[in-house]
Amino acid sequence: MEANGSVVNMPHAVSPIRKNLLIGTVRSVVRFKLRDGGRMPLQIRDELEGHLERNQDLKAAPFKTVSLLLRYGPHDEWEPVDKYKIDRHYDELHVAVQLAAVRLKQLEADPERLLQALRSTVIEALKDVAANYDLPHAFLDDVLTNSGA
Repeated sequence: MEANGSVVNMPHAVSPIRKNLLIGTVRSVVRFKLRDGGRMPLQIRDELEGHLERNQDLKAAPFKTVSLLLRYGPHDEWEPVDKYKIDRHYDELHVAVQLAAVRLKQLEADPERLLQALRSTVIEALKDVAANYDLPHAFLDDVLTNSGA
C-alpha cells in the first residue's frame, strides 16, 4: 500500500517466474477503479512477454525487467513520471505513466477499445525506455501496428 492509501498491484510480488515486463496499477489522487483493471494489464504483459522473449534487442539493457506502473490520475502524463530508476537488487527498471481516469472510464464501456488504449500506452512506454537506453525498438512499432492499437 502506498502512503496515499492506494493499493498497488505489482505482479512480481506473487509470481516466482522471472518476467521481462511487469505491469502494476494504482489510483493516484482520484477515486477510480476499472472493472477489469487487474486482468487487462496482465493480459497485455503476457502478450508482450512473448515478443520481448523472441526479440534479443533488449538483452543489451542494463536491467532484466521493466516494471511499469500505470497510475490512474486526473490527466494523461505521457512522459514517464518516475524516469528510469534501476533497482539493482531485482535488476528492474521502474517506470510510471499516468493515465486520465475520466478517459479510461469512458473507454470502459467498450472493453476492446480500453484494452487497445492500455496496450498502446504500455508499448509507447517500452519504446521510450528503449530509446533512452539506445536499444533498438523497431519490433515494438511492429507490435503496435499489428495489435490494432
